[in-house]
Amino acid sequence: MPNFSLLNPKEKLLEPIQETFKYSYKVSVGEKILKLKFKLSIKQEQTDMNLREQTNNEITKFKKFSEETEHLKLMEMERIKLMEKRCLKRNLYEEHGKQEKRKINKLGLGPEIKASKQE
Repeated sequence: MPNFSLLNPKEKLLEPIQETFKYSYKVSVGEKILKLKFKLSIKQEQTDMNLREQTNNEITKFKKFSEETEHLKLMEMERIKLMEKRCLKRNLYEEHGKQEKRKINKLGLGPEIKASKQE
């Protein structure tokens, strides 16, 4: 603890207390798990307005994390759908051979895939 003189009454006797709250979230996206970390630091000497502003800033940061996570989740779901579509096409190719492969390519997805999508 530092030495304080009586000549300088403006000096504070105690160091400001700082509390840090840490939050972590796990979000599953397909087979991947994304980890988000959210940290909020509060100093005791801050005024209510500063505290409110800092809290709002931290909440805004967390909302951005949430939006990014949602975007990543959608991107991963699209990637998974594309992979499933490729696997279905590959299975059709293997089942029907090269002659059918041309027909499947002309149709786009193949008759079985179109029928399964309509159901």
